[in-house]
Amino acid sequence: MTRQPSYNQARRIDRLETAAGAAARIEDVPVANRLAYVWADDTESWTDAEGNEVPEHVIDFDLLDDDEDDQDAPADDQPEDGLLDPRTLTRHVTREVETTWYVLGSDDLGLIERAYSYSAPSNAATAAEVSAAEKEAQKQERRRVRVLNAASATAREVRIEKLTAWLARKTLPKGSAPKVATFIATSMHAHHDMFGANSMQGNAAEIAATILGGQPADLLEQASTADRAQIIGLGIALAAREAHMWKDAWRNVTDRNYLGSTVRARADYLRFLVEVTGYTLSDVEQVIAGEKDAADVPLD
Repeated sequence: MTRQPSYNQARRIDRLETAAGAAARIEDVPVANRLAYVWADDTESWTDAEGNEVPEHVIDFDLLDDDEDDQDAPADDQPEDGLLDPRTLTRHVTREVETTWYVLGSDDLGLIERAYSYSAPSNAATAAEVSAAEKEAQKQERRRVRVLNAASATAREVRIEKLTAWLARKTLPKGSAPKVATFIATSMHAHHDMFGANSMQGNAAEIAATILGGQPADLLEQASTADRAQIIGLGIALAAREAHMWKDAWRNVTDRNYLGSTVRARADYLRFLVEVTGYTLSDVEQVIAGEKDAADVPLD
C-alpha cells in the first residue's frame, strides 16, 4: 500500500515483540497478517562546477523561487555575503524506495508493543503534499541559517578583540589559577588535536599570534614571570578552541556526552570565557554553549 496505515489498523513490526521479549520478525508473521507500506524519499544534493559537493547551509536558496512554475530571482540579484548562488550549481535528486512492514491483528498473534518504541512519523512526502505552511517553515529555516551564521561570524570578531585585550595582562585574575590550569590541561589531554587546526574556518597558529600579539614561542622566551608564561600557554589553548568555532557551530549542539567531543570543547570554551574573563555570551553563543535553543533566537 502507498498510504501509511493508521494505528488502529496495524502495528509496525519494529515496535512489536514476543511475550518472551524477543523482537518480532516479519518472517514469523503469517502472510495474511502482513501489510507493506512502500514510500519513496527524494534526497537533494548540490555540486559546483568541479563536481564538489556543496553543503546546503552555504547556499542562498532565496534566489530560487519555491514554486517550480515561477521564474527564479532576477539574474542580477546576488547571493548574501558568504553564501553561494544556487543558479551556478548543479542540483541532484536521488530517489530511495523503502518498505515498512506492519502487522494486522498483532494481539491475536501474541505480539505486544514495546513501551519505548515510538518514533517520529515519516517525513516522506511528495511535492504535491508539501503545504504552504511547510514551505514557509523551510524558508524561515534558511533565513535562520543565514542570520545565525552571520551572528556567529560577528561573535568571533568580538571574542578575538576581547581575548587580545585580556591576554595582554601580566598576572592572572585573583582566584582564577585553578580554572586556567584545568582548562590548559583539558585542552592538552582531551582536545590535543585542536592545536593543529588549519582551515578556512580557523587556523590555530594564526589566531594564537593574533590574540597574544606575537609568535607564542618568542613571547615565551621573553616571559619574565610564571604568571606571564601561563597566560601565554593559555592563549595557545584558547586559540586552539577558537579555531574550531565554525560559523555554523550552532547547528549541532547535542553531541557533548564524551570528553573529546568538539561540541563539548566549544561549550566549555565559552563558559570559561564567561567565568574567567567576564565575557558576555551573545544569543548564538548561548546556543553553542547549550544554554539556548536555536529556534528561540530572534531573527529580527
